[in-house]
Amino acid sequence: NDAYAIGGVDWRLAQTFTALTSGSLVKADLLLSEPAGSLGDYVLRIAPVDGAGVPTNIILAETAVLDINVPTGKSTVSFTFATPAPVVAGISYALVLTRPGSEKLVWLGHIGNSCDGTTYFSVSQNAQFVAVGNVDLIFQTFVSS
Repeated sequence: NDAYAIGGVDWRLAQTFTALTSGSLVKADLLLSEPAGSLGDYVLRIAPVDGAGVPTNIILAETAVLDINVPTGKSTVSFTFATPAPVVAGISYALVLTRPGSEKLVWLGHIGNSCDGTTYFSVSQNAQFVAVGNVDLIFQTFVSS
């Protein structure tokens, strides 16, 4: 695994994906790496993408994992949505991860673009998303029909 890390307060990382089944997106597991001594709760959002496939700032669902519940180093972190986002098979969405107030955000991925979907970053909570070529961030989504 090759880490994809970004620095900058309130920056966001996003990974687009295509829903395989229709239903409620109830949970997502992300492979993260928390730098030692870093602070900031993790917030994960589900967002629709625009006509060009770029993540938008619309929030379909949002959940948080407290920093205290994420160990230092590499771990799979589960984000459960109390109010799940409805997704439709064949439609693309984005997982958007941020640590408001923190400068350290590390979501692990693969170099080489082996999966469908694109990695993006944004330099604030509302700035436009910019594509990162040749990277796929590691995640798994769970949809209940």
